Amino acid sequence: MTVIEISECFPNKLKPVTGEFIYNHVKALSELCEVITLVPVRYIPPKEILSYNPAKLISNLTKWFSSINDTKTFTEGDLKVIYFGYVSLPRPYFEKADNDFINFFFYKKALKLLEGSKPGVIYCNWIRPWAELSKKLAD
Repeated sequence: MTVIEISECFPNKLKPVTGEFIYNHVKALSELCEVITLVPVRYIPPKEILSYNPAKLISNLTKWFSSINDTKTFTEGDLKVIYFGYVSLPRPYFEKADNDFINFFFYKKALKLLEGSKPGVIYCNWIRPWAELSKKLAD
């Protein structure tokens, strides 16, 4: 059986301990079945980057962008982790529009990333904005 898990909260080069519990979850699950984890990486700088010392804004943005781009897809045994970038509208102000935007633009991208896999379960760690995409993929 193949399990697809979608979670934005997952370790990356910029934040290596973010979502470590989800990494441990999919790693343990991969001992029982094949697991493909889709990790959407939002190409909008987090507010922490923007609120640091204004004199270092450019260097902070450069470091953030470099770290995001250095985060690569990897495989460990029966666990495959696929990072893919996306842009979205500011949350929570445009939550509904963001859901529609993601469903419209990333459904085909997600299908392509999952090409050849036959998931028995699609599991989404975050209700918004990825739950609707998960349902659409399941259909």
